[in-house]
Amino acid sequence: VGLKRLSQEETMDRFYIITNSDKDKKLEITEKIADYLKTHHKNCEVQQAERKHEGSFHYTDPDKVPDDTQCIIVLGGDGTLLQAARDVVHKEIPLLGINLGNLGFLAEVNQTSLYSALDQLMADDYEVEERMMLEGRVYRGRKLIGQDIALNDIVIGRDGHLRVVRFKNYVNDVYLNSYNADGIIISTPTGSTGYSLSAGGPIVSPNAAMTIMTPIAPHTLNTRSIIFPAQDVITVEIGKGRHCDCEKGIASFDGDTFIPMVTGDCIQIRRADVKTKILKLNHLSFVEVLRRKMRDSCSAGGNKVKVARHEKIIELIHQYDIDTQEELASRLNEAGFKVTQATVSRDIRALKLTKVAGKDGKTRYAIPCL
Repeated sequence: VGLKRLSQEETMDRFYIITNSDKDKKLEITEKIADYLKTHHKNCEVQQAERKHEGSFHYTDPDKVPDDTQCIIVLGGDGTLLQAARDVVHKEIPLLGINLGNLGFLAEVNQTSLYSALDQLMADDYEVEERMMLEGRVYRGRKLIGQDIALNDIVIGRDGHLRVVRFKNYVNDVYLNSYNADGIIISTPTGSTGYSLSAGGPIVSPNAAMTIMTPIAPHTLNTRSIIFPAQDVITVEIGKGRHCDCEKGIASFDGDTFIPMVTGDCIQIRRADVKTKILKLNHLSFVEVLRRKMRDSCSAGGNKVKVARHEKIIELIHQYDIDTQEELASRLNEAGFKVTQATVSRDIRALKLTKVAGKDGKTRYAIPCL
């Protein structure tokens, strides 16, 4: 993992654009980029990222990307770049993300610096950063029932009833521990600023080589993230339910591909043989980028929304016996707050919610007594 350059003789002449048409609905930004490159005598082709109807890819058909492409420009946000990376990683073409969304760690270029970024590319003023990826294989007994790769994380969680699941964890075939939790996140350094961070995991420099295990809402007071060397193989097994019945789980890859699991199934997660190549233009250190992102995410407007959301959470947990973050997210969405699981996980930690005994032997979220 590290920073590299294309050969001195090889200048950026052949581009390919992958665009999220949900964020660039009329393809206005896409066309501006393509026209700008063509006026500078560069080759440029375009493909819209959309859920596949057939084929082995997820959103971007890699067979349509010419083999001699030198740079893939991805328009959308971090999610679009994650999808593109998984589809085209085997072509070993570096990606540049143009952020049309909100907070982005992967897509470093925003709309205001669009043309200056293109000028940098054409002037060969960039570095290529290689990012570690994960490969996950799901087994039922000895039978392989599904596999995929991820740039950010592989999350193993429950599926179906809103109750905790027992996860049995092994490292290099040696038993490590068990979690009674809503799920487990196995993250790359790149993914450490995503869902893992929301669940209380550490922030890791993206060009590091390691794997981070973080439980989601574990039913214990002393659980922390665990960091492993990149070469370790992590196995997570779905345990039996509370009454020794069959539990249903699901493994998700970058929050996009899902493989169903049941009690006894296990997923083996290891460092993938392939790496994603990300173009780096700003020459800022990771610490400086992180500081700016944290500052921008704490704007006054964002704080007002957060305060209102926290007030609603307190109101909801007094009104209902809410046992899981999925149920809390559902209640918040019904109340008009558009939230994700990651947002709710952050709110639970910020409010220091605990779980206490509720009705019918179940637990519920509560405000801790100070």
